[in-house]
Amino acid sequence: MKIQHTLKFSEYSPVSYKSNYLYDKFEQINSFIGKNLRGELSGVLLKPHKKLDEVTFRSEDDKELRLLVDFDEATKRQLLIKYNAIIHYIERKCKDLQQSNDSDHRNWAGMLQKTFDMNHNVVLSDGENIRIVWGWVFDLKESYILPLDVFSGNLLLDAPETETVPEPEPEPETVPEPELETVPEPVPEPEPEPESETAAVAEQVAGRGQEGPVQKKKNWFILFLDWLEGFFKKFWWLLILIIGAIVLLFMLSDCEGTEILAAKDMEEVEVNKVYKEIMPPTPRKRREPVRP
Repeated sequence: MKIQHTLKFSEYSPVSYKSNYLYDKFEQINSFIGKNLRGELSGVLLKPHKKLDEVTFRSEDDKELRLLVDFDEATKRQLLIKYNAIIHYIERKCKDLQQSNDSDHRNWAGMLQKTFDMNHNVVLSDGENIRIVWGWVFDLKESYILPLDVFSGNLLLDAPETETVPEPEPEPETVPEPELETVPEPVPEPEPEPESETAAVAEQVAGRGQEGPVQKKKNWFILFLDWLEGFFKKFWWLLILIIGAIVLLFMLSDCEGTEILAAKDMEEVEVNKVYKEIMPPTPRKRREPVRP
């Protein structure tokens, strides 16, 4: 690959699309162009290569590319006509993609519009082919854009599919056939008509084969388990909070169930029982006499 253009990363602002820099999407964009647009446009974008604060743009071939200002006026005008025809073709394709119900198609329309915006392009050429430096803001649209009537004769159109019409074959010479005795053909027995239910099932199977694989319907128990799994994944903290509240409630209920009675509120039998449980069977002897 040959380096065709170099720019300083700090001199220009890179173009982004949906929080991603366009120059990081070169492989995807180039592949999409080659598969979905005209084949000759697959190499129109030069491949960017960023190293530190410098960006180089490289081509697949070794032809030397120059800026349009380096060509004479006649050649420059012809190259501008080619470039405007390419941009007009891309814009028309983007409108078709934007009208699609597929969100992926609409996403590609926005990315291509950013890529081929004239203010985001620097046009290079070898005198015949167009190559584009892209992905940064250059603000050169005023020097590139031409009125439609100037390049209307060079518009890029989708090649229509041509049908091959076979040449008529010469009619063979008619040879008179010998007359044959007419033998009455046996009357075929009427075939039994297929049951309507079988035909209906066959139509349903054929319809399902075109639409795609039929998804098995889950029963209520599987759906309930799926719901429980989703609920616990989302509200696991609520389950821990409920368990903690239940444990705390049991602890408080045990504390409230213990009733403490004073000796004056107890009967004499209960007081003696408690006294015996507290006091030892034999009283301890004092080591020192009680001082008066």
